[in-house]
Amino acid sequence: MDFKTKTRKEVEDSYKIDFKKFYTNEKEFEKDIELVNKNLPIIESFKSKVVENSDTLYKLLELFFKTIVVIEKVYVYGSLMNSVDESDINGKNLYAKAYDLYNDFANRTAFIKIEIIEADSKKIHQFLNENKDLKLYDYYLTEMIRSKEHTLSEKEEILTNEMSMLASNYNKIRDTLFFEDIKYGEIKDSNGNKIEITNQNIGQLLKDKDRNLRKRAYKRYTESRSLFQSTFASALNSKLKYDLKISKILNYDSPLDMSLFDYNLNKKVIDNYLSVADEYHDLYGKYNLLLKKSLGYNKLYAYDLSADSFEESKKEYSVEDAQKMLLQAFSTYGKQYTDYLQNIFDNRMVDYIPTKNKATGAFSIGAYLVGSIAFVNFFGKLENISTLAHELGHAVHSRYTFDNNHPVYADSSFLLVEIASITNEIIFSDYILKTSKNNLEKYKLLKSLLDVLLGNYFLVAGRMELQNKLYKLLEDGKTITADILNDTNLEVSKRFELNNVDVLEYDKNIWMKVSHYYNLYYNYQYAIGVSVAAYFSSKILKNGGIEANNYLEFLKNSGRKDPYDLLKDYNVDLMNRKTFEVITDVIKEKLVEFEAVINELKKEER
Repeated sequence: MDFKTKTRKEVEDSYKIDFKKFYTNEKEFEKDIELVNKNLPIIESFKSKVVENSDTLYKLLELFFKTIVVIEKVYVYGSLMNSVDESDINGKNLYAKAYDLYNDFANRTAFIKIEIIEADSKKIHQFLNENKDLKLYDYYLTEMIRSKEHTLSEKEEILTNEMSMLASNYNKIRDTLFFEDIKYGEIKDSNGNKIEITNQNIGQLLKDKDRNLRKRAYKRYTESRSLFQSTFASALNSKLKYDLKISKILNYDSPLDMSLFDYNLNKKVIDNYLSVADEYHDLYGKYNLLLKKSLGYNKLYAYDLSADSFEESKKEYSVEDAQKMLLQAFSTYGKQYTDYLQNIFDNRMVDYIPTKNKATGAFSIGAYLVGSIAFVNFFGKLENISTLAHELGHAVHSRYTFDNNHPVYADSSFLLVEIASITNEIIFSDYILKTSKNNLEKYKLLKSLLDVLLGNYFLVAGRMELQNKLYKLLEDGKTITADILNDTNLEVSKRFELNNVDVLEYDKNIWMKVSHYYNLYYNYQYAIGVSVAAYFSSKILKNGGIEANNYLEFLKNSGRKDPYDLLKDYNVDLMNRKTFEVITDVIKEKLVEFEAVINELKKEER
């Protein structure tokens, strides 16, 4: 297969999303927007009557969620149309319409939550007892009542929602700077050819065999960012100040408390995680020493961490090869899972091929009325199949929740979504290690997996530590400047991702690359996801079918309870420190395998 960048029209239909699964034409898209706008006044007619009686409340919630799934379909379609070609004006317009529809709906239906929360909780429980149909919404209503002390008046809720939308502009400022305004310039390769450095190609440049090229690319990339570091710092300072202010307005003790409340999560869970990460942080250093060994260098720098230590494998995999391998690897879950997977392949719910102006990276997004999409950029490499496994983990997880739940419980908690994707990566890695005779393939996959495990666990711990320090500085009345960010970031990085790496002056501004800092304590969710994925995958690989069935039941039910209570149902206790130690055992095991493969490849080179 030819993996050079093509226009979208040049790609075979079988490798692209079938948008007709959403709408056969844009008139149907507009028709759904009209349906939402038709339903909105009917929903608004319930104002001041939401808790009039149990039948009224039930009818309102049914209409509300029937409308929600239509908005979701509109939004996912608009988002995907924008992602497949980010230069396309029509795609941008569709996404803007979908976004505005979602925002308008949220504001105009804010009264529902207010009236339910302001009602006597005994009244709501009485409704639940007397109306068997309403019983469906028991957990949903209970969770809403739980948020009473953090809910404002209707006008204030609309205002804080608008403030939240405005606060998201800080991230947009960061993205505009990072992806549009910064020009990274050019360097020359060993043949004298000019290469323009971009956000799209820097990853590949840092994997190049030519160390001098990597060094110059990294230096130019980081130094170009530093020219804008004061603007980056100002935007981040403002967003973090907003987090502190809004947490106080909503009666939370801190931004972290506000984030944990959404999941009804005890702070001890975070304390357990961070204490384990701190105790075992040297695992990152051991990994970096193995990279250093594989490269044969006396000193290891940040621009070496992604480098290919050995000759690039010339083997390429077709999309069909990838599909076959994934079906074989995930047969360990059982027939139901592979049937879901085959259905996703057959119905063109994956967008595979990198095309001109297509969004970079990979993600999964789903709509209850349609299903879930995996969006990737597949170049025919083994590590691309691992990425596909990750995104399909999300997609199949969504299918399980969509097919087994009413819309009210078909949206898995964000705290849990990374579990399915990373479990897939670990299972796929195990499959390759057991079936492949190619040491280079094993090396590539182990490196990719270790990057995921270490990054989602230890790198996240470092980011949380940095965020904690930044919020503390703001609480003490200080302003977060670029110098403070540079110095604090470097201090934290030396303990984690730059452990046993020779630090350079321009390593300080890594923080500018991280958009997650603009989201309220977004990172720990990945750490919990990777920890639980390590737990589930270890059990499945050891005990097979029984554990796989337990895991699939978890996928079906992941929107029905608080994450902590749900995981307890499947023998995962986040309040137990040992839960966060399982992944350290997995990482240790993979480091041993990684070193063995490196030794074998060194022998082959001789």
